[in-house]
Amino acid sequence: MQKNYTFARIAAPMIFDKELILELLDTKGIMFNNKDVSLKYLIGFICFVKTLSLKKIAFTNPMSTDPNMKRIIKWAYDTSRISYEQFYQKTEGHMPIDNFHYNFKPKALLYQDPKAITPEDFIFEYLKQLT
Repeated sequence: MQKNYTFARIAAPMIFDKELILELLDTKGIMFNNKDVSLKYLIGFICFVKTLSLKKIAFTNPMSTDPNMKRIIKWAYDTSRISYEQFYQKTEGHMPIDNFHYNFKPKALLYQDPKAITPEDFIFEYLKQLT
């Protein structure tokens, strides 16, 4: 019996490979696996992808009860190339001084404008701090 895989969704790992990410973003049915990923790694991945493309980033687990995770996923769906901090100000009005944002390391990643950095510079600056 044949199966129809037209609407199949494929979960890809979140990796920092420029060519592979561009190919995956252009492939229909690809989602990035964000299950059991830290918020810090997720923000880093989204910022890296925003240095490459204006496309929405689909995730396998977009629904969450964590308000920070919800906001980060909304930022991934936004097609503008703005930093997390700029997106937060656009949607909420100001960046709060709560435990998550105050203790976030590397803090510069929250303010990094994706238009102002190349993917290679991003990897050099932030990748070591995310893993």
